[in-house]
Amino acid sequence: ALEVLQGLTKQTKRPMLFASAEQNDQDVMMFCRLVGVTTDQVKIKGNVADVADVFNICEEIRPLCAVFDSLQAISQNSGRSAENIAHSIVEFCKRTKLCAILINHMTGGLVIKGGTGPAHYVDTIAAFEPYIPQIDGDPIEIFGKSVVVENQIVYDRDMPDVVVQNLRILRATVKNRY
Repeated sequence: ALEVLQGLTKQTKRPMLFASAEQNDQDVMMFCRLVGVTTDQVKIKGNVADVADVFNICEEIRPLCAVFDSLQAISQNSGRSAENIAHSIVEFCKRTKLCAILINHMTGGLVIKGGTGPAHYVDTIAAFEPYIPQIDGDPIEIFGKSVVVENQIVYDRDMPDVVVQNLRILRATVKNRY
């Protein structure tokens, strides 16, 4: 999500906001440095206790897009349901023309934390899923001859299957609500 925001700043020159309920500012900033995201245009707000705090920052800096990380934790921190918070975010976005990315976590048993209510308020549901060559096709055709991370090849035809098993695909389910 941070890298998406960074990419948007390069295209629009507008500020972006990353708000996290589970991490403090310093932890998010450390992760930004690790992935190469600069925080001159991507503003960080950690330890979000209530979504209203994020709305106040949005009113102040007028970002094009805001990420609400850990919706289930915002819910716990504020004592409101995740569905109620998602509804508040959608209403705020309609009023201010803000683009929002809501991140909600799942348990190890693949149960959505905080309930499925927020799914009714979003346009797309995306999840990282295991890459399955038999279903998804040849990774070379999909990812190219190699995937390079920090100048190290992490996959090519000669790599063991365990590497392929660790690949994840971001799958999106598009919801046509209108």
